[in-house]
Amino acid sequence: MSPSPGSPGTPGSPGNPGYEPLMPNRRGDGFGLASMLSTRSIATIRRASGVHGTVEGLDLQSIVHSIEQIPSRSWVADDLTVLIGQPSLRFRATNPAWLVRIDGPVESRDGRAIRAAIMRGDDPLAFELRADLYLAATRTGVSFSTNDDNIVLEIAATLLQHHAAAAVQRAVADVHKPELDTVAALLGPSGLALRGLETDVFPSFLDIGVSDAEHEAPPAIRSVVLDRVTGAWHTD
Repeated sequence: MSPSPGSPGTPGSPGNPGYEPLMPNRRGDGFGLASMLSTRSIATIRRASGVHGTVEGLDLQSIVHSIEQIPSRSWVADDLTVLIGQPSLRFRATNPAWLVRIDGPVESRDGRAIRAAIMRGDDPLAFELRADLYLAATRTGVSFSTNDDNIVLEIAATLLQHHAAAAVQRAVADVHKPELDTVAALLGPSGLALRGLETDVFPSFLDIGVSDAEHEAPPAIRSVVLDRVTGAWHTD
């Protein structure tokens, strides 16, 4: 879950002294040509074991940083390093190929068994019953599997946050993430896709078109508005 408004590295709450409206910066607003044509997306498939999917337009570090840090959870990395607390703080020195989050402590034999399962092509969530999230870096983003629906919403919220930050050319930390119930209203059965071509940038708000996540994303069928003055997100 994202840090509370007003905490270090995030904008303050709307109406409070620490909040800064998302007004144009010196570079101006809007996407460059390459960004206009590119697509950010989260594509999901629901199976008996949970939700499996891929994310285009976010890296593994961005996803881990956005997920609520639970003290009882441990993260196992590809080199069998076990990270506890806030693993994103450790990524400045390393970029793991994959991470698995587990409820409780992790012994060295647990880590070896998880790595062996991944190398066989198995889903570690099916192998390790305490695991609730598996992330693997891909060439263009991240693949994942999870048995927690809120994690899917957190990833989609982070995708929207990054897309909005790119539209106004501001740091990601300057943009509030949408609430999970707002994201749930936007997320279709197959996920969602965002394109610069279908994002309208106005001085006081963004109007972001949202389409279903398919091989070739169809035209937007839903939309969400980010109020640049208050930082609030609104669906139709």
